[in-house]
Amino acid sequence: MSAAMDNTISSGPGPSSGGAATIGRDAPETYGNPDNWGRTEVATRLGRGIDFGSTHVLAVERNEDGHCVCRTDRNAFLKLPPDVSMKPAMLTQLDVPYAEWKDRLWVLGDASYNLANLYVGNTVQRPTANGFLDPHDRDGHTMTRCLIERLVPAPRAHGEPVCFSMPSTPIDQRVDRAAHRAILADIFYRLGYSAYSLDEGHAVVYSEFMGQGFTGIGISCGGGVSDVCVSWQARPVTSHSVARGGDWIDGRIAEVLGIDRERARALKQGDVDLRAPRNREEVAIALCYRMYVGYLLSTLRKSFDGAENLPRFDAPLEIAVAGGASLARGFVDLMTEELRKFEFPVPIGNVRLASDPLSAVARGCLMAASLAD
Repeated sequence: MSAAMDNTISSGPGPSSGGAATIGRDAPETYGNPDNWGRTEVATRLGRGIDFGSTHVLAVERNEDGHCVCRTDRNAFLKLPPDVSMKPAMLTQLDVPYAEWKDRLWVLGDASYNLANLYVGNTVQRPTANGFLDPHDRDGHTMTRCLIERLVPAPRAHGEPVCFSMPSTPIDQRVDRAAHRAILADIFYRLGYSAYSLDEGHAVVYSEFMGQGFTGIGISCGGGVSDVCVSWQARPVTSHSVARGGDWIDGRIAEVLGIDRERARALKQGDVDLRAPRNREEVAIALCYRMYVGYLLSTLRKSFDGAENLPRFDAPLEIAVAGGASLARGFVDLMTEELRKFEFPVPIGNVRLASDPLSAVARGCLMAASLAD
């Protein structure tokens, strides 16, 4: 790599767009069973939905048969040390997605975690660990573009609509939300798309409440942030995000048990039923989940106080939860229990898990993109 490449990007093999990086496997990982997501609900098949989460990026599109196909990868990268023995040809041979940037090799997605253990002192970076891109992190912006170009092929028609998710206005952290949106929109614009954004909780409403006229409460329980939206006939009545999610739960478990976060995460992802903890570790895990859910519901309750012109809801509002943090066994039952501790100004119905919790936000964005087209 020469000094002339300092401000340019090159990449390993794989689908590319306009000569910019993308990288790695010819066919990015396909997630889930597309047949479970049903056939297209709208006439057009143009449009793509992107869940740009703090831990993963999921890209969903409709194929020629009208079924959903989802590509996913970790929203992370690893900058290899300058003296590393690995060369681009070796990474290509190992099928590792990478980019060359500022005379360094950068490993993308899942592979960054796989290689991180080989290089002591080099940690995986997550550009949106708190849910939002840092407007001053140029390296993070560049690697974000590489990750997106790897998962999102060229538009099928110029100006094809793409809808990407982002957290709602946060209530417990200061961020530049407008800059986050502008950075992502610019990436898609340069790929040839017309870009739209949709708050994560609102995207859950789009994917889960079509049969209720897009009226309900959507909650996205992500890694870095969680997002809440109360929707009436597809219009958000109130929405907000909080700086708590799976990462926060990991941190609290580690603190309670006096262990490191990696060990806490492994325990959390084990065979734990939040309704019936069997030992000290599982009691701590259930307690931390209960703290998380209680905080989330308390912010939902407070959000109604600031809502203007609250519509009249003819039926109780159901709650649909999605995201990785909602997958713990007993999560819905725990939220149902905590819900009874609050009095709401509108009737609240059942809590249920999204039909496919890990793809719900992306599928909601796909619905919005299809309607925009």
